[in-house]
Amino acid sequence: MSSAKPMCWFRLYSVGFDVVKLRLVAFEDRWHFVALLCCKSKGLLDSADSHDLKTRKVALKLGLTTRELDEVARRLSEVGLIDRDTLQPLAWEERQYKTDTSAER
Repeated sequence: MSSAKPMCWFRLYSVGFDVVKLRLVAFEDRWHFVALLCCKSKGLLDSADSHDLKTRKVALKLGLTTRELDEVARRLSEVGLIDRDTLQPLAWEERQYKTDTSAER
């Protein structure tokens, strides 16, 4: 788990539109993936909550039941976008730089 401060924004690359992994999932699951990125950015996926409580909170954020969230997680993990058990987006660290801060601006 990360002790990093939640971010109010995150990088979403314009080439994401052409990423095969995203195109392999249904349109609504693309939105679920973006919503999970938002949850990651806000620190929800890295909270110290129990797995069950975190799952319930994420499901609530996405407007899903926990059963529906489990199915979404299965589909997104099947194509390599997230870790099914933790809901963590894969390759997050490579795309979100520690230097991405507006403090110096």
